[in-house]
Amino acid sequence: MKKKIFYILIFLSAECLQAQMLKGSNWLLVSIDNLSSGKSQQVGAKAKAALYFETDSTYSGAFCNSYSGKYSNPKEKILKLWAPVSTKMYCVGLDKVEKELLLLFPKTDHYRLERDELFLFTTNNFRISFKKF
Repeated sequence: MKKKIFYILIFLSAECLQAQMLKGSNWLLVSIDNLSSGKSQQVGAKAKAALYFETDSTYSGAFCNSYSGKYSNPKEKILKLWAPVSTKMYCVGLDKVEKELLLLFPKTDHYRLERDELFLFTTNNFRISFKKF
């Protein structure tokens, strides 16, 4: 019985640690990849799209426009981002990528963390890749 309780505590601790890894973390967009077609859209050095997990339930970021929204991370590797609200400035050369990114956020259903990389996966078979900063 003690052994079973020990394993349950380890499991719950791992889930809490995963959620804590998102909370307070800052990420820069690297690419938006269509896993079905194999096409990858790399983000140029001039375009810095940031994603911040500010608390355990809110995220924000900036590309050309600022955006913010709510998220939930009910258990390890599960992530739901609600559609963000954003400013609406026109950004020459960035508007297409920014629009795609903001449309993909609410389709996110899970994620993977690998050292300094964050991968968001969507229900329509896209992967959004970020590097920690």
